[in-house]
Amino acid sequence: MKRPLRLIAMLLASLMLMTSFAFAVPSKETPSDGKQTGRYTEYTTYSNNTATVTGTASSTLQNKTKVISQYAKLNGKKYLITTLGKNAFAKMKKLKVVKIYSTKALKVQKNPFGKLNTKKITIKVTKKMSAKEFKKFKKNLRKAGFKGKIVRVNI
Repeated sequence: MKRPLRLIAMLLASLMLMTSFAFAVPSKETPSDGKQTGRYTEYTTYSNNTATVTGTASSTLQNKTKVISQYAKLNGKKYLITTLGKNAFAKMKKLKVVKIYSTKALKVQKNPFGKLNTKKITIKVTKKMSAKEFKKFKKNLRKAGFKGKIVRVNI
């Protein structure tokens, strides 16, 4: 009697294990390639072809200006930049200006500038970003703790 019960229990356990894998649905933003470094910037890329700016390449740490384009081209693949990640610019001690070429408002994770004095930093956003998107982006930056100037200019 014990042998058939054990067999049934093992069959049920294996059935539950197989169905749990069959119904696992990946989330919308799962890291596809993880961290990647472009020419001047570090990114985390996701399977839905989006990217988060997570850092700065060591060759550009002493620059006073940082440029964030709308897309990142990594390993021949094009990723839309959607987020400024936590401590993305923290190591850039001389940073004065950040130029953003995105037409959509970027999400901003908490404290992308680390312990830098953001009162001395200016963020210049392209005029191609609509006023509504600019307002949304400005709100995201303020919520993340940015205290400097944010302006729309022709860049």
